[in-house]
Amino acid sequence: MIILKIEIEVLSGIESREEIEQFEEHLKEFLSEHFLEAKIINHKTGKETTVIPTPKCSECGKPLKTIDVEEHGKRLRFNINTGKYYHEETITTKFFRCTECGRLIGELRSDGHRWGFTPKIDE
Repeated sequence: MIILKIEIEVLSGIESREEIEQFEEHLKEFLSEHFLEAKIINHKTGKETTVIPTPKCSECGKPLKTIDVEEHGKRLRFNINTGKYYHEETITTKFFRCTECGRLIGELRSDGHRWGFTPKIDE
């Protein structure tokens, strides 16, 4: 592994705290979308941020900034006693597709079966 240490000193163009935060966000996005894991250290505040690389599509190679999700398997069944529908318990499947190329990149079933890329999701 090669470690590259870069120090950026911004000499002009940033005047406010909001602009500094916006610059840091753009820098983090750039590094992540180029599949680089990095640490950003703000020497003024002492704040250290770890940048996690964006996963890439196994088909087209582009960063998976967004993923299309399709869910199949939920079913409604008619109850002849109440005249209403209810959710029938079935195995549901989520299919994950690359938003860029549209190809299937992974699958996750409610019974735990996984295939391909299955993203970790903040709930």
